[in-house]
Amino acid sequence: MSARVLLISFNRYRDPYPVFPLGTAYLADSLVSAGHAVMPVDLNVDGPEWIDAARGFSPQLIGISIRNVDEVNIDGGETLLGGLRELVTLCRGLSGAKIVIGGPAVSLFPAEILRLSGADMAVRGEGETAIRLLADAAAEGRELAAPWLLKPGVRREPASAPPGFAPVSDAAFRRRLAPFYLAHSGMMNLQTQRGCPLKCSYCTYPSIEGAHVRRREMADVMAELRLMKEAGARYFFIVDGVLNNARSHVVEFCEALIREKLDLSWCCFLRPSKIDAELARLMARAGLAHAEMGSDSLAGEMLASYGKP
Repeated sequence: MSARVLLISFNRYRDPYPVFPLGTAYLADSLVSAGHAVMPVDLNVDGPEWIDAARGFSPQLIGISIRNVDEVNIDGGETLLGGLRELVTLCRGLSGAKIVIGGPAVSLFPAEILRLSGADMAVRGEGETAIRLLADAAAEGRELAAPWLLKPGVRREPASAPPGFAPVSDAAFRRRLAPFYLAHSGMMNLQTQRGCPLKCSYCTYPSIEGAHVRRREMADVMAELRLMKEAGARYFFIVDGVLNNARSHVVEFCEALIREKLDLSWCCFLRPSKIDAELARLMARAGLAHAEMGSDSLAGEMLASYGKP
């Protein structure tokens, strides 16, 4: 049995540029590969006409992906969660579907954002397996109980949802959104792995993704890059917390990219202690245009207090 699932990317932030809703795309991939019908919506792109379309779609499950808690600006003070409760209220008028929230922001503050939103449940951790299991339950007309599923009034720390990547299956969503993001940011984005074993005191990546590293099948990564190029991309950003935690992973990725001859440029987060001249040359041959590295401090005592080696 299949379910009709409405997926909504809640992020509307555009400073300095809008970011492609990669998490929503990966959720859609999981659902499509499992045979469910999916209607993905991006609030950064789609106008209010999506509401009537969603009402006609009559979803049996509604998922809202929430990327950011705030703008990470010390001069700010406002969250990026304004309008979330109103969106959930609007979704209640579309059908009798249960509403589940997830995404990086929810992984950091599951109980707080669930309470703020008024949704039916929240998922902590990666969502591909979780959304598929929820859709399976919706198709069969049953409630799903799981330790990673937090519901209102339950006072416990939810477990992380089961891990698992999905093959690239919803090409239509990427093709539809690519012109907007390429016009406004000049790039698409990509994830090759999740999880970070480092213990930097200020970083939320281990809380969002866990400390155990899980890597995607390289064939799926290359398939996603081919799709990006077909959609007009010439540049992509790798969103992995640190690409080069393992040298073998970087080598595998770069050699696959060179074999594919996609002629794409890219950027990533790198850890300087894991780079030598040979690896740098390989990354350059594979199209690395620039990298971001954290220059946290030049003082050993300060680095130690940050939890950095």
